[in-house]
Amino acid sequence: MFPGALTLGSYLVIMYGPALSGKSSVTWRLARLLSEKSAVVSFDSLLGGSIANRAHDELAELQMVHTQARLLVANYMKNGYHVVVEGAFFYEVDGAIRRYEQEIDQLVSLMRQMTDKALVVHLTAAPEIIGARAKANWREGELQEALQIAGLYKERPGPTALALDSGAADIDELARAIQQELES
Repeated sequence: MFPGALTLGSYLVIMYGPALSGKSSVTWRLARLLSEKSAVVSFDSLLGGSIANRAHDELAELQMVHTQARLLVANYMKNGYHVVVEGAFFYEVDGAIRRYEQEIDQLVSLMRQMTDKALVVHLTAAPEIIGARAKANWREGELQEALQIAGLYKERPGPTALALDSGAADIDELARAIQQELES
């Protein structure tokens, strides 16, 4: 194999859902379960953890973060990593909800030559579960937006889509279910 060659055999998992649905917890658990090397790319972390002083143009920052995430995913996949991506793909900006759900399909399409299997996982949770998590994690300020966004997601049909209720199973069970789906 020559330097820079594409290495197949990697998985691409895109985990999406509202805040407090368990995306980050399940994403990290899954990444640690996967054999070989794996990486996590978090839209939420890139948006909230990489930008120290926010710009006045939040839409431009959202676009920049989505571009940065695509580049990170491509680089990890090119180097033979399994990649687990997590994000809400809906954002509240200036009182309006901005949809980035099309980015999920674009990411799968862009990476199709670098992966053996891609899986899109929609994590859901009942409103009372999301509310309890908000209270337990001191994130009650996010609750109304999380509940509003939870109702906006469309179910994705097909063999590469999986919908899981994070209120019905623990993190380990969810991560193992995703792992089994990838390995089947």
